[in-house]
Amino acid sequence: MFRFFRSSFATQYIIIAITGLILWMPSFLHPIIMPAPEMEAPLYAVLYSLLKNSPHIQVLSGFLIMLISAFYCNYIFARNEVVPKNSSLAAFSFVIFSSWFPQALTLNPVSLSLLFLMIAFMAIYSSYSRTEWLDLTYTAGFFTGIATLIHPPSIIYLVFIWIATIISRSSGWRSFFSTLIGIITPFLFISVYYFWFDKLEMKASLYFDNFREIHIPFLTNDLLFFIPFFVLAFVLLLVMINSFGNVQEKTIEGRRKNAILYWFTFFTAFLFFFPGHPFKYTVIFVAVPLAGILSSYMLRIRKIRWQQILWIVFIMFALANNYFLLLS
Repeated sequence: MFRFFRSSFATQYIIIAITGLILWMPSFLHPIIMPAPEMEAPLYAVLYSLLKNSPHIQVLSGFLIMLISAFYCNYIFARNEVVPKNSSLAAFSFVIFSSWFPQALTLNPVSLSLLFLMIAFMAIYSSYSRTEWLDLTYTAGFFTGIATLIHPPSIIYLVFIWIATIISRSSGWRSFFSTLIGIITPFLFISVYYFWFDKLEMKASLYFDNFREIHIPFLTNDLLFFIPFFVLAFVLLLVMINSFGNVQEKTIEGRRKNAILYWFTFFTAFLFFFPGHPFKYTVIFVAVPLAGILSSYMLRIRKIRWQQILWIVFIMFALANNYFLLLS
């Protein structure tokens, strides 16, 4: 199976789209409603008000966002040689890892904000080989700001971007300042709108309330979710340890770009401690590091017997987990 996705011809992308369609089919037949805003998230609130009475459009929009994110994720990692350039495994992995439980099969704030964060991620990667990079650090901050207006806890990735700029040799007060200006820009536009309608003070107070408390993630007794989640987390940890052991095989640029991906994984873990949205939706953020790190590992090793068996078992579990909706 992994050999099939070593290439990136149209056939592979058609198979990826069909795989996503199969995983999402239960939600197309019995639409899962997009979650109502539980935090002060202005952009998501507007989108929710527009689509709350159109469940089929919610599901279709969520599916298209997922598919676009998968292909863009593959482009990011292939373009920056995190995975081989001719591989489409990262896109296939993203589809699986962002669609393996029923609650993910609809439009939600996490999948939306993740797409904008990937644009910021690409800007940081691109700054490595640029002599003039202020426009890219501004872009990274700007799209992180948009992601934050959709899913407020995404603000934590601002710190990730600052660390990533240091790793990618774009450090200095100008890069930090341009990133900060970038993230402020979308807030400035929406603040002007609220000021015009005399809602700025109230909305600002509600938005800052999003960050007044931190909670320990509540682990329910949903074994169909948590068993595969912890298996994925354990496998990801093992693969990261293995990657650290083979770090000398990569170029300096490759090491730095891998380090940026690991820092993204580290900051993603903190999102589980923010209240407001269920634990399950936050798991979708993990699809990006899983797609990059696991795909790189699978395409690097020669003997992939047990890894392929584990992969197939997980795909079968995702299908069984999602299609259980048809029987419930």
